[in-house]
Amino acid sequence: MEKIIAQGAEASLIHKNGRLIKRRYNKGYRSPVLDKKIRLGRTRREAKILDKAYKIIPVPKIISVNEKTSEIEMDYVEGKKLSDHLDEFKENDALKICRMMGENTARLHNHHLVHGDLTTSNMIYLNGEKSQKDFCHAQKCKTFLDTRNCKFLSAKNSKGIFKQKEKKLYFIDFGLGFHSERVEDKAVDLHLLKQALESKHFKKWELYFSEVIKSYKSECNNSEKVLSQFKKVESRGRYKGKH
Repeated sequence: MEKIIAQGAEASLIHKNGRLIKRRYNKGYRSPVLDKKIRLGRTRREAKILDKAYKIIPVPKIISVNEKTSEIEMDYVEGKKLSDHLDEFKENDALKICRMMGENTARLHNHHLVHGDLTTSNMIYLNGEKSQKDFCHAQKCKTFLDTRNCKFLSAKNSKGIFKQKEKKLYFIDFGLGFHSERVEDKAVDLHLLKQALESKHFKKWELYFSEVIKSYKSECNNSEKVLSQFKKVESRGRYKGKH
């Protein structure tokens, strides 16, 4: 059964059978030939970027791409969308998540991938806690020591306690993503993130962004040039008000 969970300017996000489907719909004001070409091109580009990013940072795994219907089927990531929940965390935990933002961004940039819409609305945090679903699945395993039979939980330790899942920060929605070696494009990525933090998390955005930059510096191979260009982008202010 399909359930629309979000609808944007060019696509719908649909939850179906535990998977997420991104479906680009046709635009009546465009000629059918041009419309099909645009939707196909954007679907292919996003799938390509998402597939590359999957090898670098946590992102939803692509299950299939249907070029006829301009659909991308991927894993559904259950977690907390940071635009709604970042400010609810204890400060130390929130700052750790911000450092993860910087690390993920730097790793993408090291591979010349630009997200293009880097906001907390496009980030989902998994805190590593076991779910009831995980526990029930684990009960079916012949032996808890055989992790090959249990894809959800790590094996019991010597005290019989399950190890906690790894904490992860997923980046989602690469619809505006692209490949670029330009320092300018990477600087704009950071600028968009700063604006998003300032707008949505205004009480602590300076503290949050400071942690983002610290971890970005430690992970990015070309951080000095990117951050230097970031200051120039800031001074121009040409992207101000986008979020």
